[in-house]
Amino acid sequence: MIEYKDIEKLVYLIPARNFYDGLTDSKVARGYQAHIEFQSQKYHKTKKKNDWIELKRLITEYESYLANQVDVKRKLLWFGLLRRSKEEMENECLNLIHRFHLEGWI
Repeated sequence: MIEYKDIEKLVYLIPARNFYDGLTDSKVARGYQAHIEFQSQKYHKTKKKNDWIELKRLITEYESYLANQVDVKRKLLWFGLLRRSKEEMENECLNLIHRFHLEGWI
């Protein structure tokens, strides 16, 4: 029997990369990627410290964007599991455990 507190733990044990589907192809993410690529090329040409600082800022901002979007997707999954009937919720949790090989963690 799966407890409600275990559902949150289960959702947060799923690796973040599994939530990237569709996220890295979004318009915002593509914008970040293009800007990072441009800034990277600019830094490699000029080797200026300001260009390096701007590149690091863009990468940090992009990683923060991805982390926030993954967190939203995790919360949606958690909420979706909680809204199901007890039996459906347990079955879906067991599917997630097997799919992401979380048997040792739960």
